[in-house]
Amino acid sequence: MYDFCSRNFSRSFNRRALEGLIKSGAMDGLEDNRRKMLYNIDKVLSVIEDTKRFSGEGQLDLFSDSKEDVDFQLVHIDEMPKSELLSMEKIATGMYLSGHPMNNYRCFTKSPRFTSIIDINSKKIGDGKRVSVVGVVGDVKIKQLKNKTTIGYTTLEDTSAAIDIIVFSATLASYRHIMTPGNIVIINGKVSEREDRNPELVCESIEQVPESAERVEKEYTLYLKIDSLNSPKFNAICDALSKYHGENNVIIVCDDTAKRIMAPDRLKVNPSNELIRELTLILGENNVKLVQK
Repeated sequence: MYDFCSRNFSRSFNRRALEGLIKSGAMDGLEDNRRKMLYNIDKVLSVIEDTKRFSGEGQLDLFSDSKEDVDFQLVHIDEMPKSELLSMEKIATGMYLSGHPMNNYRCFTKSPRFTSIIDINSKKIGDGKRVSVVGVVGDVKIKQLKNKTTIGYTTLEDTSAAIDIIVFSATLASYRHIMTPGNIVIINGKVSEREDRNPELVCESIEQVPESAERVEKEYTLYLKIDSLNSPKFNAICDALSKYHGENNVIIVCDDTAKRIMAPDRLKVNPSNELIRELTLILGENNVKLVQK
């Protein structure tokens, strides 16, 4: 992080821009967690600003060989919960990038009781049909009408899509306490389709998703140590990883450069004994480590 900021330091590269990059996850490959980077922003920028001022140097070229303060260390702080990381991504970019709050509810939402939002949006359900949908509540807007009643507008998002929700006065009064942004709820309502707009859902009641519905899946990181990316073993481990595709990160540690490289999404895995055995045959037992988060 320090090296990146030092190379890009300029009037246009400010705290706000750096914070946005960190919150979106764009800088995940530079340090081991986002909370640590956010915690150290002021320290990093202050040290770089002082260094530039005293040395009289301008902005360094992004690809130049900088020897400046190579031993600079960030203060360590543990990562924040996954739910907070996802919330930051949503605020920073308008979408979830590294996961989805509904991922831990996949078993619950498979019930035939529930309809996926993508099916409503693609008009597979039909106008006036009553459905139950599970999702994350978006921003809530309350509007007062001329007759002095109120109406609420929000969105509900599952892993497939998002849909606009309309909540009329009586329903709003009954369920406003659980209709809060970020809350995961069940909305029961009636599909409303019009030619001039996307399908909407008129809310009739809201239920809080039970605690038992959440099943937290264990997250792992697979570390693989290899002599070099030019080693013949590299292609072999890529072939092995591609056969066990999943959602867990793989980090490749290069012995020749001492760099850690995050494998692309296509090489993420679901760890299994078969995969570990296959990688161990290629790299050796001491070069394959599976770490549970």
